[in-house]
Amino acid sequence: MLEIIDIIIVIVLGSIVCVAISEWFFDYCELKKRVEESDDFEKLMRKQLELDAARLKAQEDLLREACRSQAEEYDDGYEED
Repeated sequence: MLEIIDIIIVIVLGSIVCVAISEWFFDYCELKKRVEESDDFEKLMRKQLELDAARLKAQEDLLREACRSQAEEYDDGYEED
């Protein structure tokens, strides 16, 4: 009778350990997923910042060219008068 109780205790304790391990593994998988999503978000934000910087640089170049052209036209008009 004592052997049956020992076997039942081992089975119950083994089940508890299995449940605990499966919970820890599930938590690990969730944490890993969050970290990967965070990394993906950071990569997307970095790429967006690079695109924004390139767009602003292009706008700056266009504005500089427009100002230069306007200044040349103003100088040409001043010399003609």
